[in-house]
Amino acid sequence: MKKTVCVVGHTESTCNYITHQLMKFLGQHINVTAWSTAQSPIPPPFLGTADIFVVSNRNVWRNVESQFPAEKPVLIANRIIGTECLDKLFTLEPGSKVNVVGTTPETVSNTIAILQSFGFRDFQFVPYYPGILGKIDEEIVVAITTGLSYLVPKHIKTIIDLGGKGLNLSTFAELLQYLGVPMTILNDISHFYLETILYNTQKIRTMGQQSERLKKNMEVVLDTVDEAILAVDEQAGVILWNHAAESMLDISHKQVLGRKLNSILPEIDLSECLEQGQGINHEIRNIGEKHYFLNANVILNESRSVDGMVATLRPIQEIQELDVQIRQE
Repeated sequence: MKKTVCVVGHTESTCNYITHQLMKFLGQHINVTAWSTAQSPIPPPFLGTADIFVVSNRNVWRNVESQFPAEKPVLIANRIIGTECLDKLFTLEPGSKVNVVGTTPETVSNTIAILQSFGFRDFQFVPYYPGILGKIDEEIVVAITTGLSYLVPKHIKTIIDLGGKGLNLSTFAELLQYLGVPMTILNDISHFYLETILYNTQKIRTMGQQSERLKKNMEVVLDTVDEAILAVDEQAGVILWNHAAESMLDISHKQVLGRKLNSILPEIDLSECLEQGQGINHEIRNIGEKHYFLNANVILNESRSVDGMVATLRPIQEIQELDVQIRQE
């Protein structure tokens, strides 16, 4: 029998975005209901039928905590901006003054923190939310928002909508533990993130000499991902080796960039995949004394020919440890 997950968020758009994300990955295992506190401050009748609650942020939780069934588990979500939209920011000049628009001071602060973690530190982010005190700076003509364009001040000329903020991988992992759903589903979710990583890696490849700053920004985005990410060109030479790969494999990017991947990690020889234009899906590879899940996709250029590959590594031990936690609970 399917369990019911109730999404609780301030705006209807937030609830819809998280609901869509849950149904995309877990629709075969769960039913999803949603409560937008902005639409109705009164708890809906179905609140008591939910098996677990996913609350969009701590501010929402503080406002509704007293109205929740005490015996039901509550998961305060960690959320992340979809990196596939971040290229919209790369054309802004360093030092630009930009409104960051959200529903509350907390959500705006969270969005700014995420943007800065992605390497966007050379902008002047100015918070804006309904009810903010003080005079609106009408010299600011650009606003960034996450699916909340209707809140943007009317004088703004350029709106950069990054889309909604979804659940990150750690929140999905916690939710799977509560639900008792097979942890292998986390690999499917991770594969979706790989597609986003592939998109960003393709951008790095096509940027060429256009702008070193844009290229560096995109590489910082990939460095925020927890999975080890590596990419090779059409000759299997390493062009990307993120921080997680350095930490996980104990190999610095300075040791590998420009070298053939199979000379560094013969366990991950992508030469045949490059020749055949085929990816790798959830294969187990032994590196040293550890076992990893390997996923890889080809990078295609504008003429649809293979221009390289991007791959991710994830220790199998992480999945096993999560399975053990489930059995213990």
